[in-house]
Amino acid sequence: MSQKVWFGGVGNINSPYDWITPEFVGNGDTLTIGYGTVQASTAVLTGLDIEIAGLLSNRPPNLELSNVILSSSLVRVMPFLFDHSGGYSPTVPADMSSHANLSISGAVVSDNLIIVGNSPIPVIEKPPPVTPTPQMSSATSVAVVPSPSTPTPLPSLVPPQTGANLTVDIQPGGAFVNMGLIEVATGSSLNIEAPSGGAMLVNNGEIEASGLLEISAHLTGIGVISSFSSDLEINEAVDSSETIGLSGGRLILSKPMEFLGKIEQYSTGGSTIELLNTNITDTTFADFHLKLFDGTTIAADLNLPYADAPPEVSVTNQGGNAFVAFNTYINANLAPLDLPLSQATF
Repeated sequence: MSQKVWFGGVGNINSPYDWITPEFVGNGDTLTIGYGTVQASTAVLTGLDIEIAGLLSNRPPNLELSNVILSSSLVRVMPFLFDHSGGYSPTVPADMSSHANLSISGAVVSDNLIIVGNSPIPVIEKPPPVTPTPQMSSATSVAVVPSPSTPTPLPSLVPPQTGANLTVDIQPGGAFVNMGLIEVATGSSLNIEAPSGGAMLVNNGEIEASGLLEISAHLTGIGVISSFSSDLEINEAVDSSETIGLSGGRLILSKPMEFLGKIEQYSTGGSTIELLNTNITDTTFADFHLKLFDGTTIAADLNLPYADAPPEVSVTNQGGNAFVAFNTYINANLAPLDLPLSQATF
């Protein structure tokens, strides 16, 4: 077990001469990558603590993985610079962010923990799942609120100015498989993308975000993605086996009709679903599904499971997008709280 610092160029993780202290990488090692490109192919990386940080957005450190299993390994994208002794530089300007890239080809599996940001988000213990029982025998109409004459300015998806920022680039035909936990800390961001298409994010674990999370790859798996008072933007299809948890967060859907996942853990006055380039004129809510219509055409079909009474929602059209706000706190695994709608701001 030892600490190794990357030499800063392009090389292989298993080459001892690509580390400042020439040694082979072994189980239990801590690897520090401040700049350069580290490559690994057809390998099982076991028991490693991989620390990545870089301040220059045009020269971020890169981790390129092809058919790799991260077994019991911790990957941390830190908002600090490293010095050559493996320590952290405490002189990082407050208005700068650390940037890093993870490139994936083939299948890359993580079964432990990936942290983006300075400190991990507390892991929330979730209640055991229950099978909801429909309480409604017929469709119930939900009023559509008319657009205000003067639209309220919307918060923009501006990348955070401090913290850590990780971009995951999945190559065509590739798959990033999360079997463990991914955490995005406040002030940090995680962008998972497949710029050439034909790739997927397989989430069979948990992703917990207090910072910005943007997913631009086909999302599948049986896991849970939780947004804690932050923005979660999904730009591609989502399979029905995936669950999205909103706790004061905003879920932004670029392709509402391709979103088939479940939405749980919504809260009063804070959780919002934004449907881009969508106009809603009518809605129905029955058997856990909120169906939203533009005239006679269905624009979205949102699966909102609940344990007792259905949630109360309001729908607003604004700025070319539609917004669904929750007026009561409902959790599929908890009894609902009959709370009034607080003053909503979009």
